[in-house]
Amino acid sequence: MSVTGYVSGFAGIIVGLTAANLLTSFHRLFRASGKITWDWMAPLLGIQMLLLTVSVWWRSYNWYAGIDSYPLYAFIPDFAILLSLFLVVSAVLPDEIPAKGLDLRRFYLAQAPYIWTIYGIGSLIVFVHAYFRHPMGEAGALSFLLWQWPNLLAISIAVVIRFRPHLWLHYAAIVGFMSYTTYRNSLAVIGG
Repeated sequence: MSVTGYVSGFAGIIVGLTAANLLTSFHRLFRASGKITWDWMAPLLGIQMLLLTVSVWWRSYNWYAGIDSYPLYAFIPDFAILLSLFLVVSAVLPDEIPAKGLDLRRFYLAQAPYIWTIYGIGSLIVFVHAYFRHPMGEAGALSFLLWQWPNLLAISIAVVIRFRPHLWLHYAAIVGFMSYTTYRNSLAVIGG
């Protein structure tokens, strides 16, 4: 087995578990729909996280394509990214539906500080990892910051909505993240 296949396989397992966890949570919501007081924020964020999960899986091929050796210390930041993805995705929808029912807006608002803390930390890990994985060289710091603007913006938004319970901020962030992820996924190419 190639190094690419070996490392990509492990990353794929984590991403697969992440997607399975989220899809199972969606399944439980739909099965218990009569006990649910519906609100669109948590399910829309769940769809956003599913898109993000697919995006990470799709792009992870290029992370490892063509490498002949890969030390464990180099994989640790990748693992941290995958771990933060798993944790944030696992938090956006309930694991269980209580017998008395569930109000999705209350669920989201109770989980929001955790969700956005992990989202911000994950985006920060991606930013720092990109800095070390792709040295700036002659391009300079400004070029790197322009390349990493989506992660810088994600970190900033996550920090703001982590500490601000204003619903309109959460609505705007969820719709914005979903729009950007959808756009970015439409351009994603592997191989080549």
